[in-house]
Amino acid sequence: MAEVAPPDPPLAAEGVRLRPFDERDVADLVEACNDPDIAQWLVAVPQPYTESDAREYVAHCAAGFADGSSLQLAVTDADRGTFLGSAGLMRPLPAQRVIEVGYWTAPWGRGQGAATTATRLLSSWAIDDLGYARVELMAAPLNAASNRVAQKAGFAREGVLRGRERTRDGVQRDLVVYGLLAGEHESRPR
Repeated sequence: MAEVAPPDPPLAAEGVRLRPFDERDVADLVEACNDPDIAQWLVAVPQPYTESDAREYVAHCAAGFADGSSLQLAVTDADRGTFLGSAGLMRPLPAQRVIEVGYWTAPWGRGQGAATTATRLLSSWAIDDLGYARVELMAAPLNAASNRVAQKAGFAREGVLRGRERTRDGVQRDLVVYGLLAGEHESRPR
């Protein structure tokens, strides 16, 4: 993935809008990332999560656009602009035309379908606009909500990567791998 600018116009559907992270997200990032569920499932998120961590993350997201390493976007309510979570594309393998999608939802944004919509939007954009042939998604087997999002977003469960992720307490945990191929997804409205 070469330098990738955030989608313009921003991706939006079903009451959800994706936009670049910025300064207005710092307080929401701190609150959301200190949630026990975020801490349990996202081992790369520092705990406790501080304002400094949030500012570094916002800067990291901007750098990811520039160097092509990732595209992390704020998931917001399309009408009110309320921060609901994060969704992004990462770990591109351009020669294989494969990329990974990931997401998390703030406690106040859960149960509204925002993660599913964001995942569909980004996956379709990766396939239709960026030319990827496969989008991958990984979730811990016991993370029922994340596994539901993958299935609702149209991903096929393909198997389990045993011992794929090291938890905070040093245990190697499995991850379920899902895949979505070009031709299996719903193209986003233009």
